[in-house]
Amino acid sequence: MPIKEIQEVKDANNKLICKIEAETGILQNIYKKQEIKVRLEVGQSIELARGGCITLVKRIDKTEYDIKSYKKSA
Repeated sequence: MPIKEIQEVKDANNKLICKIEAETGILQNIYKKQEIKVRLEVGQSIELARGGCITLVKRIDKTEYDIKSYKKSA
């Protein structure tokens, strides 16, 4: 069984926001006792907000992602 590459995604506060299984597009977000797991198809994106930051994750192709994170303005 091949080892799947897992990429950790951190927000603008350098906090772990989610993990992505690069090849399959599975994004996993665990916060407190809540777990969210979604599969991003090529071209799809998701917005995650936590702790005063917004993080945008967009799947560009099979293994590449565009990740942007910024702090919310007051």
